[in-house]
Amino acid sequence: MTTKRPIRNLALIGFMGTGKSSVGRLVADLMHFTFLDTDHVIEARAAAQAAARAETDTLSAREVEVLQALSKGHTYKQIAGDLGISLGTVRTYIQRIYEKLHVHSHGEAVMKFARK
Repeated sequence: MTTKRPIRNLALIGFMGTGKSSVGRLVADLMHFTFLDTDHVIEARAAAQAAARAETDTLSAREVEVLQALSKGHTYKQIAGDLGISLGTVRTYIQRIYEKLHVHSHGEAVMKFARK
């Protein structure tokens, strides 16, 4: 008796689109493999990642204020004075903005925010 080995539909990239799973099952059977349809796993993972990004990518009102001040060319010290917060708090806001926008400089942050 032949033992069937698992094969994932990721190996069947040439069969994208309508009927991929049924074609994949047929090919797996012909090759004596067990077909494991991973589409639902991939789609669920992508949805979870998108939800997590949406949650962290949302800037707070205060972060938006800090970013707007940055876009006007204000220094961290000026931003702290204008908003009545400490310089350390401004740095914390900037760090969170960078993380949420997935950038590494205030220039990148301002450009990316302007596109949203």
